[in-house]
Amino acid sequence: MNYSISRIAFIGAVFASQVYGASFAYSSCLSELRRNEITERLSHLEQQLPYSKKRSYQIYYPEGFKEGEERNVVVYMPGFASGADAYTKKKADTLSVQEKISKIYKEKGLKEPVVVSFSMGAQILAGVDGHGDNHPTFLPTKDYWQALEEVLADLPVKRTRLSFFANSAGAWNTFQMLRSIPDGVEVSSAVLIAMPNFTTGGLGKNPALLGDGTNVDPHGTALRSQLEPMINSLLKDPLIDSLLPNSALYDSSLPRNTRILIQGADSDALGYSALNENFVSNAREQGYPIEMLSVPGGHADGIDNEATVRFLERVNP
Repeated sequence: MNYSISRIAFIGAVFASQVYGASFAYSSCLSELRRNEITERLSHLEQQLPYSKKRSYQIYYPEGFKEGEERNVVVYMPGFASGADAYTKKKADTLSVQEKISKIYKEKGLKEPVVVSFSMGAQILAGVDGHGDNHPTFLPTKDYWQALEEVLADLPVKRTRLSFFANSAGAWNTFQMLRSIPDGVEVSSAVLIAMPNFTTGGLGKNPALLGDGTNVDPHGTALRSQLEPMINSLLKDPLIDSLLPNSALYDSSLPRNTRILIQGADSDALGYSALNENFVSNAREQGYPIEMLSVPGGHADGIDNEATVRFLERVNP
């Protein structure tokens, strides 16, 4: 198989790398044993898994960044059907996520982190290790971690803390990854935004549909109609019980030393309000360091960038 790597680097802009297949150059930051483990796994992916061709990442280095300096590193995980360019991609006349976040850091006079925008495929979700490589939707979390570890090890930065900032399906993927953090990797914090909530009964009642027929989240409802057949199909997966968010509270697989902020909108058609009521309250009762922020609106309104920056800076001084 032929592979290609294209890279463009700018300070104050984006370092972009689209990787096709499973061909990597390994950094000396990885131990010999870990490097061999990843090499073996990615070699298997190269032979068996077409999804690996969709893996991509972009790295944003803030203005003023100097190679080798100390910086916090944030991994941005985009939503469903979005790629690694979602962090810097502009929509119409609105600022990109990167521009909004950078503006806040600049206004507050804070040292902006290096951001790795990471995707294993626009329509691929993080599953559990019991899922085989040929599953049509799920990839095992170890595939996510092994690909991400290689990217992080190659960064020209002295990483002080590692955090996640994730939206929608990206929040789901991050949640699953937090349940299986590899040995030697420490995740300081994670901001999970508009994470879809479903149980063995599916998405349940749409909280955006009011009693008088008003739909307060038309965008989220349209997205829900696209995802619901897929979710109903996923519910038939024999490993679904080990994937559902609430189950993580009972098998103690969430890291207790990772600070988590779950935020979203109270009328999110994909069920954030139910997640708010059930998951967060149960997690707190069991001592998990989870915080919650609910804002008015629908699925696309659940991002409070100011709150995200405040949280990341407070827990990552």
